[in-house]
Amino acid sequence: MSLPADSPPPGPVEMPDESWTSLGNAGARAQESARADRLFDDPLARAFLDAAGTGNPLLPDRGGGDPGLLGQITDVIVVKTVFFDAVLARAAAAGVRQVVLLAAGLDARAFRLPWPEGVVVFEVDLPDVLGFKERVVREVGAEPSCDRRVVAADLRSDWVAALVAAGLDREAPVAWLAEGALGLLDEAGCEELMAAVLGASAAGSRFALDHTHDGWKAGEALGGYLEGTGVCLADLVKGGPREPGGAWLARHGWRVAEYDVVAEAARHGRPAPTLFRVPERRANATILFEAELG
Repeated sequence: MSLPADSPPPGPVEMPDESWTSLGNAGARAQESARADRLFDDPLARAFLDAAGTGNPLLPDRGGGDPGLLGQITDVIVVKTVFFDAVLARAAAAGVRQVVLLAAGLDARAFRLPWPEGVVVFEVDLPDVLGFKERVVREVGAEPSCDRRVVAADLRSDWVAALVAAGLDREAPVAWLAEGALGLLDEAGCEELMAAVLGASAAGSRFALDHTHDGWKAGEALGGYLEGTGVCLADLVKGGPREPGGAWLARHGWRVAEYDVVAEAARHGRPAPTLFRVPERRANATILFEAELG
């Protein structure tokens, strides 16, 4: 994917509180895209950062010193991005033609991935976040590589109805992606999300997601990094299911494959983020999941 050569730089805009984590993801993807040995290229990520201004506290300094906690999280975001790109590509290759990005944020997969003909990508997120995203997309003249449909809805409301209104076919398989979404929900919220996904999933549907076991503790560790934004990450991070993600998915009828984020980093020749190594009790272990509904 490349942006038009004459694209004007997007003007600064005021960011809603809910989008700070999306900007952190965009920052990680922009940094990766600038590397000579990049694992993917996401030009829109830089456009989003330019539009948001320079004061993003979730974008770590990569000046050669200790990357610290946020630097390690950036490394994990890069690994997750590559992993989920591959999961969605496998789903499309298997004939799935509906893709739903839950809490899509500033995800640019509808633009940068080479989708087969007939694929529809639905992006679900809060109206303010998608409003910012759509402004930047228009200003830089980016064109999607699929049939892209934006669905402004809160995952805590009846978002499935909004998806169906946008054209989702409940009788056809769906590839669902909840990248980073579970950690922003509490246990009850995760059960509600799962019930909604299952209610809109035909046989052969896929579910890709990540889960940090004991993840509800992560918000407390990261809380101080958002000083100056008015946003407390400790309040945003709810931790998701209180059981391991694989067990949670299997309990709801999914056939699950699990991948350790540290092993995935090594597979791509990247250093292992020590914060996310799997200890004996699996506390703070980030696992990536690819699941299929039988």
